[in-house]
Amino acid sequence: MFSAGALKEEVELAVFRVSAHLCSPMKAPFGSFAFRGNPDPLSVITILNDVEKWAFEHKIPSFSMVLPPDCYQETVNSWLKELLLSMGYTVAWHDMNYHLKIQQLFTEKLHRSERWKLNRSVRKGFSFRLIPDLDWDFAYPFFLESRTRKGYSLSMSREDLEHAFQMFPKEYRAWGVFHDQCCLAMAITVRVSPIVEYIFYTADDLAFRRFSPVVMLHCGIFSQCQQEGVEILDLGTSSLKGIINQGVFDFKRNLGASLGWKSTFRKEFQSRF
Repeated sequence: MFSAGALKEEVELAVFRVSAHLCSPMKAPFGSFAFRGNPDPLSVITILNDVEKWAFEHKIPSFSMVLPPDCYQETVNSWLKELLLSMGYTVAWHDMNYHLKIQQLFTEKLHRSERWKLNRSVRKGFSFRLIPDLDWDFAYPFFLESRTRKGYSLSMSREDLEHAFQMFPKEYRAWGVFHDQCCLAMAITVRVSPIVEYIFYTADDLAFRRFSPVVMLHCGIFSQCQQEGVEILDLGTSSLKGIINQGVFDFKRNLGASLGWKSTFRKEFQSRF
């Protein structure tokens, strides 16, 4: 791993070497600059120059950087994107990212079809709650089966995910929708910052798909965030490397979420060798 820091120690960037390529991040949802004080474009330029110099010395041909969703830091992302373009970086792809603003009511912009599903879950007696002690023998296969069914893999192994919960018990949390003792849907969320909660993984039981318990799942997480003073609930992307997943896109749009962007930039260095 190569790690660079600015002279005033106001900004940091962690860069990982993946084979013959530099990447920020590796498996995390995004990896960009972390600012301790006021964002300073000159410090960003200093770090990027250091990264490129290191890449040249080690004959690394390229570097990719995944910025956080625009809703996290709209002003910073605006000038950061311009700065990257001015330094010869290109946009590898823009992914569509949806988020809910906690200031509104969950049902305020909820599509009537999703409102009907939510009301039906209430009538059926489904309940939402925090899962303080996750049964990993049940939970990980539950997430894995649901993701595999939809054509996706899990970005973290069971061991890595369990370790994340152990290392960051206040940031990583699990939530579920239940009928009696049966788990119908489950989510893992990450507290990215005091004002941002990110829905990392979701899963549902195919046998209860017709009841759409994931709508109640999102409603419950939203309500909890509201109580805790969170301002943004990040629902994640609806595309992968710029290719849209129509089903995910429609679902998040029907929840009344706002569309933003999560951008990946790339720079090729091979012409310098």
